[in-house]
Amino acid sequence: MNTSPATVATTSTPVFGAAILGSAEVLCTALPTIDASSSLGLEVERWAAKPARLARMDRLCALALVACDGALVAAGLSPDGPDWTAERTGIVLGTAFGCHATNEAYYRGYLHGGIEQASPRLFAYTLPSSPVGEISIHHRILGPASTAVGGLTAAIDALREALRHLDAGRAERMLVAGVDITTTLLARLGVRGELDAAAALVLGPPRAELPRVTAAATRHASNDPLEAAQAVVRAVLMQRRDRGPLAITRVVAPERLLPMACALIPLAAPVALDERAHGAAPIIALRAAAAEVHDGATLVLAADPIGQAGALLLER
Repeated sequence: MNTSPATVATTSTPVFGAAILGSAEVLCTALPTIDASSSLGLEVERWAAKPARLARMDRLCALALVACDGALVAAGLSPDGPDWTAERTGIVLGTAFGCHATNEAYYRGYLHGGIEQASPRLFAYTLPSSPVGEISIHHRILGPASTAVGGLTAAIDALREALRHLDAGRAERMLVAGVDITTTLLARLGVRGELDAAAALVLGPPRAELPRVTAAATRHASNDPLEAAQAVVRAVLMQRRDRGPLAITRVVAPERLLPMACALIPLAAPVALDERAHGAAPIIALRAAAAEVHDGATLVLAADPIGQAGALLLER
């Protein structure tokens, strides 16, 4: 199996890793309302002052903004707080399918009624980077900002990018988000997914009491997801090999890949990755692992049927 640097995309991960300062997720079949946000642990008054802010956005942007807002609340951070430095805060978003739902809605109006029926409001959101723009404006983020659109491993690509920014000193904290919208068209194309979902976390300098993301890798092996998955697991272990003893006690992976992952890490307990949330699934799994107190590290693996795979390592 070829796992050389030429074929495995790895990140220059900081030796100390990046601590998860706060996180949040939104899983829904309908757009969150101001009232519903309270059940997610978010601050209702943040939206009550601007009730039209979510209403004017497309669904992708609104979900991503609510999730990022929740992660910042959980981390105890606010653009109005004394510890906020806009230039030293960045954001990276990962999405499997981007703004395809908004594009569908926009072109449906155009095809049915011509340019006069094409919604200018929707047109403003026909870019997969639109959520990053809305979040940056709302929270006054002036540091590194980018969007990764790459199938079910996009959130891991986003995490890798965030780790690189932290390692290079371009930011002191990074928002990382994963978001995707389910549509009828995706279902017709055979894409599994039942939830509109967004999840976000805040990465920052390490703290002794907080879990850390210490390694991440992605790999594409054309039409061979098993080969790609094996390669990224080995790549993540290789990144971590010079940092002392490591005991991986949990492996979170798509059910179809759990036997392979457990064969590579035989003492780890298998946990099925919930792929209903598309590109948000890896961050949701990472958030769940970080919230549970247990010995050892957790490896999270995501993979597309077309041969794209990504893995990350969470340690305490």
